[in-house]
Amino acid sequence: MPRSPRRAMIQPATYFLLDALEDNKLEQGHLQTRLNLVHQPQVADAILGNEMFTHYDRPTIANLGE
Repeated sequence: MPRSPRRAMIQPATYFLLDALEDNKLEQGHLQTRLNLVHQPQVADAILGNEMFTHYDRPTIANLGE
């Protein structure tokens, strides 16, 4: 079954955001939180495990992990 065009864009969009947010700025916290980690749990593990971002909304991210 072919992936939908929208679903096919998840990975490129995720990598774009990872690159754009690499400076880990306070004002980017909302974007760090919105980074779509539900569809790419391995990326979420890497981000959290390597402490790449520190300004995300922790309660929101914790709820995704439950």
